[in-house]
Amino acid sequence: MAIAAAVGPTRRLYGVESNNDCDVAFIASDKWRLPAHSEVLKESNVVFRSMFSPDFSYPQEEGTGLLRVDVEDVDGRALDNLLRYSLGMF
Repeated sequence: MAIAAAVGPTRRLYGVESNNDCDVAFIASDKWRLPAHSEVLKESNVVFRSMFSPDFSYPQEEGTGLLRVDVEDVDGRALDNLLRYSLGMF
């Protein structure tokens, strides 16, 4: 299934070793779920620094307690590529 493929191989790229280490989950329009660590993202890019500042708040995912960031109009592959690019993975 696409969701498992998106979550598994990308976990380490977003600064987490396991789902227990992440504190945010990006949800793409096609329901891909990409867990990440906000501190790693904040260090990599000024946009993420702003996104995760105290000025913004995000709902928590039911069952996980992670911050949930819904990214509308972007599919999972594009979001995965955006996160990789932002972290200098390309």
